[in-house]
Amino acid sequence: MISRPEEEEKSVLVPVKERRKSDDWDCESVLSTLTNNTNHPGKINRPTRIRKPAMIPAPALATVEEYEEDEELSEDDEEELVEVSTYRPRDETPEEKRARKAAVKQLQREARKAKKETKATFKLEKLSCQRRGNAADIRDGVARVKL
Repeated sequence: MISRPEEEEKSVLVPVKERRKSDDWDCESVLSTLTNNTNHPGKINRPTRIRKPAMIPAPALATVEEYEEDEELSEDDEEELVEVSTYRPRDETPEEKRARKAAVKQLQREARKAKKETKATFKLEKLSCQRRGNAADIRDGVARVKL
């Protein structure tokens, strides 16, 4: 600036705030303080105790063995679904196409039949549980009090 003789220079004191280096925050450090795990504590619970498995009474063991025997027998009853290819080769003849489509339809029929049987089995089991009147986790012959 060029100073002119007719103008008087006035000095004005402006207060300047000193900034400390520790007050400098960038965006990343501010966000990291907000997303820290220690700033979002979880619900405080009692530590879970690991319970020792209870001993299975002798009558229950007999039913488990019977159940395992039934499972072995039922494995023989299981039907394996034949895997049918739905891939269509380019040089497929009309007879092959009909045979492939018939095989797919047969597989779908068998799957529907198996699903229907499974639903019926589960429905009967649900009804038998309701008729017995006890919860699924209470064995037969155990005294209980309804609330």
